[in-house]
Amino acid sequence: AAALEADALEVEVVGMARMAYAELWAIQEQVALVGEFRRQLGLYRDAALAQYAAGRGPQQAVLSIQVEAGMLAQRLEALEEQRADAAGRLAALSGGALRIGPDARLSPPAALSAGAPRVEAGIAVAGHPMVAAGEAMAAAERAIADMNRTMLRPEFTLGVNLNLSRMAFDRMYGTEPVMPAIGVMLPLQRRGIRARVEESELRAVQRELEVTDTRVRLQAEADAVTEQLRRVRGRTAALEDTLRPQVRQMLEASMAGYQAGTTRFLELLDAQRMALDVELELIMARMREAELQARLDAAAGRGVVRNAGDDAGDNERN
Repeated sequence: AAALEADALEVEVVGMARMAYAELWAIQEQVALVGEFRRQLGLYRDAALAQYAAGRGPQQAVLSIQVEAGMLAQRLEALEEQRADAAGRLAALSGGALRIGPDARLSPPAALSAGAPRVEAGIAVAGHPMVAAGEAMAAAERAIADMNRTMLRPEFTLGVNLNLSRMAFDRMYGTEPVMPAIGVMLPLQRRGIRARVEESELRAVQRELEVTDTRVRLQAEADAVTEQLRRVRGRTAALEDTLRPQVRQMLEASMAGYQAGTTRFLELLDAQRMALDVELELIMARMREAELQARLDAAAGRGVVRNAGDDAGDNERN
């Protein structure tokens, strides 16, 4: 039971570490997008200043770009704060083994890099280590009850007394050197024993109820996360297949109109901002998908990276 509880704790910690990694990856991608947009704003600002100096552009465009750049700088600072928090949590959850610096480049989470696997229906949680640990503790309590119940039975003893005195060997006074002995032990105070038996039986019932509660909670968690994962993947597909192509097409049309002089600069800036928002929303959806996949694996009891029979080499690779 103790080993299974340790496995259950490991499943939970691995799930939280995967969620922290997904958050860290999403922050990295957001920082890259916002930084690129900020660099584009610098080019736009130079163009707007040139147009304003030539009398062909409004001052409002220059001011809007400056305000937008300042807001992006604040957003980058907030993302860096979140990155430090996620990196700290990941280092703590990994026991200090993963210390990711601000310049590290992270790969997408496994749930994303391996493609979108089919959403499983009816995840079974019976194999979760916490369920198995509860069942083991219930069996232990029943074994203790059986052991205590044996104390209510009479005990028969058979022994031999050996008298090594000279008188016994000389047969004095009828004394024999070897004398068999038979004994019977009867438990007289039975109430205390029966109380211990009843206590163990009630503890076993309590453990069984706890196992049922754990199974119900894990199943509810798995069902809820499965539904959320299905919806998140639908939202991600809509962003990738519909919104992203549409916003890119709109951005190209705005750029062509701006070059032809039919689109104002502020309209082009709005199109760029909308494209950035779609990309950021797509990153958040992917992060959410990776987090839900980690929660689903944890509810199903998947994620243990160490077994009792692993040797040192296996542990090192894990």
